[in-house]
Amino acid sequence: MNIEAIKERVSVKAFNDLTSLIEESRIIGLGTGSTVKYFIREFLRSRLCRGKIIVVSSIDTLLFVRKYSKDLCLADISSVEIVDIYVDGADEVSSNRDLVKGRGAAFLREKMIALRAQYRVYLVDYSKYNEKNYLYKKPVPVEVTIHALPWILEKLSLNDQFKPVLRMGKAKDGPIISDNGNVIIDLYPLKPIEKPDEVDKRLRLINGVIETGIFPRDLVDRVYIGYEDRIKVLKGTR
Repeated sequence: MNIEAIKERVSVKAFNDLTSLIEESRIIGLGTGSTVKYFIREFLRSRLCRGKIIVVSSIDTLLFVRKYSKDLCLADISSVEIVDIYVDGADEVSSNRDLVKGRGAAFLREKMIALRAQYRVYLVDYSKYNEKNYLYKKPVPVEVTIHALPWILEKLSLNDQFKPVLRMGKAKDGPIISDNGNVIIDLYPLKPIEKPDEVDKRLRLINGVIETGIFPRDLVDRVYIGYEDRIKVLKGTR
């Protein structure tokens, strides 16, 4: 089974498991990425999307949703105080349900939705699950204001836990610009991130840092992990 088939399988499993919760929900949050698109496709093909308010985390997801239907009720996250359920992907998952997100550069809005959500579900394939109780595999992205970029890069270079690298565009010269008009610095770990919540808070205290791609376990209620022969589910206390 190839990796795309695994992504589709885990998304269909999650959609079927969450059917009753989706039915009871009024506002649905949808994340960004290749895996969650399979979930979005199932959701939009079903009757469950009718009458729902949908909050998307990126322009990419907005365009994907619009491709399937132009009649849906879409709302900006700034106009929503509570999201009933939020479904997204992740780039790295620990056994403690701590996550790293942000390869799609949408993590600022993703975290805004997650903070407002009553229930948060993430879908990944097995390559994203590190099986450790800490994070270490993937760089931690931070979104920063471009006006403070040189100062932030210098400050982050003094941190012995990470190697900061400005994320550059592939089809254009210069850095990647997020949907919010900011730039992304990827922090490559030099040692395990054993207390992700503390690292997240410490990084956000740096002037000019807007958000990080660390999603501590208190923003994670359930993670579906797809393998070739099974689907593993990590659950919180709720």
